[in-house]
Amino acid sequence: MRNEFNHCMYVLDERGEITHTNRMQEVKGRPQLGIVRPMDDARIHELQNAIHSMTQLNRDISDFMDRAGAEVVTRT
Repeated sequence: MRNEFNHCMYVLDERGEITHTNRMQEVKGRPQLGIVRPMDDARIHELQNAIHSMTQLNRDISDFMDRAGAEVVTRT
């Protein structure tokens, strides 16, 4: 998802709002624009879910690292 939003062109309407993304793809070894997706409610919901999942994953990793660090200190 990060690559999708970092490596795309944003299509704007007359009000300057993003309506679509046009993502790069490789065709016969050459990059070209071609994967068009709307920026609609479903897409925004998909982004929100991804952000929530990554936030939880970061918290889980941080908690694990804290517990692992405490275990190492306890054993030394």
